[in-house]
Amino acid sequence: MFKSIITLKKDLSQEKIKELHEIIENAFDNHAGKCVNTSNDPYVLCFEDNDIVHGYYGTLGTGQVNMDKNTVLPYLEKWDCIDEEEPDESGSILDYYKEEYPHLFVL
Repeated sequence: MFKSIITLKKDLSQEKIKELHEIIENAFDNHAGKCVNTSNDPYVLCFEDNDIVHGYYGTLGTGQVNMDKNTVLPYLEKWDCIDEEEPDESGSILDYYKEEYPHLFVL
């Protein structure tokens, strides 16, 4: 199973949390399919894909690429991609963006 787990910063207003949920959830409802947020925690969004054929490169990958990073990234605490079948392939998407695109983290 593939997962994309996004953790929002704890100091956000309820209005900002709602806005981010809408942006992020819309990104994971795309032309490749739809992944639903399975988390009950308002600060954590968890999207899972059991599709063995398309897997990460299907709905999850498209959602991660489609997300409006300029709007979302500065408000994230963590963003991890988990590959339960190949744990060595798991990693932090947020760390990648912080290294490659530090200008996206300036509020």
